[in-house]
This record gives sequence, structure tokens and C-alpha cells, in this order.
Amino acid sequence: MQHEQVLSRRAVVLSLLSAAVVGACGPVDSPASGLAVEASITAVALADDCPSAAAAQPTGDCATVDAGAGLVGGCGFCRQSSAQLTLTAGAGVGSARIAVAAVRLLDATTGATLETLTAREPQAWNDATSVYAAWGETVAHDTTLRVSYKLSAPTWSALGSATDRLAYTRRYRLEVVLTVDGVARTVRSTEITREPEIVT
Repeated sequence: MQHEQVLSRRAVVLSLLSAAVVGACGPVDSPASGLAVEASITAVALADDCPSAAAAQPTGDCATVDAGAGLVGGCGFCRQSSAQLTLTAGAGVGSARIAVAAVRLLDATTGATLETLTAREPQAWNDATSVYAAWGETVAHDTTLRVSYKLSAPTWSALGSATDRLAYTRRYRLEVVLTVDGVARTVRSTEITREPEIVT
């Protein structure tokens, strides 16, 4: 009897470990479409939040727009904060629905959440035209997509350092919570730093 209880506890532990591995880095099986979808963050730009159709004004430290194209008061040329992801859907039929539930800026050393950012204007890379185009946030079976979201800018004045040099060398990670047909999974970037300002 005691031997059976030990085996039962081991089975529970192995089951939990398996679930943790799938949630951390493996594919997410969508209950709606039945597709296994893998996701990863491939690139991040931490900079400003620039004017666009969906956001008429930049936010945070770069809130004043100059009359010149692309110029933002106090920030020089506006470089958009963004995140690029790769989504791969496995074999099956139909497509899975993707959504961004949360975006968090983390301290790379401590893992602490520093700020919550907002994702908008989903786009997918079009191989035929070699540009990003508006994307309806679905991924079809047997398909790999490169997608991009514009991000709100971190509040650099709150995250800054006593010197500019340290402000641009502080290390961060970006954490994105995606839902695949409503099933949540979390992906994190490698270590990243603030994009350098562009002198115009």
C-alpha cells in the first residue's frame, strides 16, 4: 500500500512537470481549433510611441509632436516601440485565434515587473511584398507567421538613471501573455536594452 502511494505521488509530480514544460516553451493545444501553436519573441524595440492611425499622439516622455514629419518634441526622431513574434501552427484544419492579453516590462536581473505596456496594430510579414501588413490575428494550420505589434512606450523618466550611459545599458526582458483560442501562455524575450536616440 505504501509503495502504491509513493508511485501515485510520483505520477502527480511528473504530470505537473509535464504541464510546466508545455506552458513554458512548448506548443499550446487550442481547444477550439485543435491546433498546436508554438510562439516565441524574436525581436523587441524599446523606444518611443509614435503617431499612427490608431494612436494620434505619442505618449509618455515624447508627447509633443513637432510639425516636421517624424519629429517629436524632446525626443528627436520618433522610433516606435514594438515586439516581433514567430507563431507556428501544427498540422490540422482551420485556424487558431491569437490575442495579446498582457505585455510587461521586466527587470532582467530581478525579474520584477517594472511597467505594463499596451500592444496595438497587429501586423504580419507578407513574403510576396516584403512588408508588414494588417493582420487579423489568426494563424492557419501548417503555417509559420512573423507578426509584429506596436507597443506603448515605457515611462523612461521613471526608469531612468542618474547618467544617460546607464539609462541605455540597463537590461530588461519583455514578457508577453498570448491567448490561443482563449488559452493563455507566456513568452519572454532575451535580455534587451533601450534603443539609442537617433540624432537628426
